[in-house]
Amino acid sequence: MEYSRRKVKGVTVVEFALGAGVLALALVMLFEMGFRIYVTNLVEYALRESVRNTKVFEGGNSYDNYNLTLDSAMKDGGALWTSLVPAENFEVSGRYYLTYADLISGTSYSDAEMGEDDQGYAIAEITLTYNYTPILNVFSSDVIPITKSTLINLEHEGWEE
Repeated sequence: MEYSRRKVKGVTVVEFALGAGVLALALVMLFEMGFRIYVTNLVEYALRESVRNTKVFEGGNSYDNYNLTLDSAMKDGGALWTSLVPAENFEVSGRYYLTYADLISGTSYSDAEMGEDDQGYAIAEITLTYNYTPILNVFSSDVIPITKSTLINLEHEGWEE
């Protein structure tokens, strides 16, 4: 069988048309994966920095200070991540323990209970959640929560001024 140039003309265009869709999908999925890794690291960074800022604070009510520190970090317009990730998708929650015995027994106080009593705490488990919405909704369009938590010991709590 003899091939002529006329029969082969346009094969490259057809191959590109078939491959371009696959290439575009692969690039979008690669971007999605990279952005999700970025958001996961961002959640960890935001939690780490807010806890660090809280731990260096001495005196006063650490519960109120923690909430103010986190709010200011989330609303800081000068940070690079604020233009890439909406701050309203972040949620912070905590479980607070007055003593080590409370931690071991699992007796914790919620944010609402800590706000009512206006008391300090010795140990806190702080959880930061980011509600991530996938860019490419191939499998599911559900919001995926990315959660990081840390246990902190506030050894300075209760110090006198």
